[in-house]
Amino acid sequence: MEEIETDDTVDTETFLRSYLHAPVKLHKISPDSAGRLWFLENDQSQTLYKLMQNHSGNLSYRKVANALKIPEEMVRILFEIPMNSRRFFSHRARFKYNEIGRSNEQKFKYTQGGTLVHATLERDAGEARFDDFKSAAISSQLFNEKTRIVLGDYTIQNATGLAFAGSFHASILSSAGSSVKFSKMKVRPYSSISENLALRGLAVDTKLGSSRFLAFFSSARRDAAFDEFGTVVSRPNTGIHITESELIKKDALGERIAGMMIKFPIVKNFTIGGSHSRTVYARFIRSPDSVRQRFNFTGRSKTMTSIDFLYQLKDTRTAVVGEIVRFDWGARAEVFGMRRSSKKSKLSLLFWNATADFVSDYGALPNSRIGDAGNNLGIYLGILFKSRLGTIDVSLRREKTHWRTYFWPQPIEKQIFNFFYENSTFKKLKFITRLKTSLAPQNRFVAANAMQLQSMSIENSVLNNLYFKTIYRFSGKSRYQFRFDYTRIRPAAEPEFNGWAQSHETHLQIKQGMRIKFRYTLFTIEDYLSRIYHFDYRFPDLLQPIPLTGMGKRMVFNYQIRFPLFEFSGFWFNEMKRGQKPKNGWGLQINFRR
Repeated sequence: MEEIETDDTVDTETFLRSYLHAPVKLHKISPDSAGRLWFLENDQSQTLYKLMQNHSGNLSYRKVANALKIPEEMVRILFEIPMNSRRFFSHRARFKYNEIGRSNEQKFKYTQGGTLVHATLERDAGEARFDDFKSAAISSQLFNEKTRIVLGDYTIQNATGLAFAGSFHASILSSAGSSVKFSKMKVRPYSSISENLALRGLAVDTKLGSSRFLAFFSSARRDAAFDEFGTVVSRPNTGIHITESELIKKDALGERIAGMMIKFPIVKNFTIGGSHSRTVYARFIRSPDSVRQRFNFTGRSKTMTSIDFLYQLKDTRTAVVGEIVRFDWGARAEVFGMRRSSKKSKLSLLFWNATADFVSDYGALPNSRIGDAGNNLGIYLGILFKSRLGTIDVSLRREKTHWRTYFWPQPIEKQIFNFFYENSTFKKLKFITRLKTSLAPQNRFVAANAMQLQSMSIENSVLNNLYFKTIYRFSGKSRYQFRFDYTRIRPAAEPEFNGWAQSHETHLQIKQGMRIKFRYTLFTIEDYLSRIYHFDYRFPDLLQPIPLTGMGKRMVFNYQIRFPLFEFSGFWFNEMKRGQKPKNGWGLQINFRR
């Protein structure tokens, strides 16, 4: 997950569920299938299979978590143990503090058999209301689990994620193992705290013979800003409501969506599906034209139609996927991909294209966030190979934007080369290295057109990023990690900028129920475009991407303590940069399960 370069907080549950069709049934694990679980390392796959051989009749989520040395929260998402008939209640209270103020979050979950009740209350730092964001849903499986009904807040995930990507986003182009994504049609109760990604209403997903049918309706309020004529000119999705202007935007735009999906087999190994939905807004939307404004939808209603397919060869390790989306005003986008996997290798090929006026509110193009204006043309080729000498993951990506974006105010072309190598030949020592090069054409002249108001000359940059990491395991309960990053950006006709960072990290497990982690990082990054991303594992189920810039040092401390019914976890960080005030923050999370 350290390959994800994003400024968004990553909820581990949301991320993993967006990539899993369903939890892996542990009682069906074999040596071959354990080796193909992309979220496990080689030694973890072997440990899992041995655990199944020795304790198959007496498994628990706690035992699996201790054996694999990963948080129990992740184990409950990744695997299924035949305990579904039992009642399960959990309450998670999360408190965080930084220089802006204190934030808090309360999350409740109750499950029994195929029924789940979920509720969330959340307030960001600086907001006045303790329940600035409220979310709740009830989900139930009926008729021998052939029908699922969700009432409340929910997300839909389907195919490549071009029309409906679920809670997180479409495929991530950092590894050949995750680049070609195709999900089964499914609806899930919403559990994240992102305030503008969930549908709110009723969804029914049912199996009719060998086909599946999904119908949904949503009526929700979205943040929006108006001009003096009452026209919507922007739709922020940050979910922050602190200033007076932000409070005015809160829930200011009504949105109604109704739609349906169907999935059915044509012949053996070939499945086709489609969706049709219509969205109506309470006000007219028109995005203003400015240099930094991405192209967006204009109007009061829109109709979206999509078609998707999945073709799997007999060995089920080769698949060809595709999805095409079209709007009623002519905007369209398509994604096509092919993946081939074996125990030792993976091959992925992906192609996508979207017109300049395409934007999907609940979908995303590859490597994009939900709701982004994904107007570009791209191709990706990735190869992953495993041997006794280690794992090599190489990829090449080329993209061309039809329209300006936030970071690039002109249409551009760029090419990204990624080389990743991991070696675990030594029993206690692991080496990981990555080289990433981003190249864009220099001094390219762009003529004025309907989208671009004036001619201009583009002078883009070359960006190189290299990191090297070693992990040494002293024992099963402690390890030390060293990471070194180097980055360079070379703008055309300007001096180049360099940056580096080194971090030292120690993990300790005290007894069976207590873990602590400490990281110390020094960094010098001259330019924001050459920023270096590090992840703070602030809670067992929350990652915070930190873009390091400037010159300074950063310290992060994490802990996790388990008791029979409760679990405490938390973090503390301190960051000091030259020329800036020190930044401090802390967080506490209390989990209750029964």
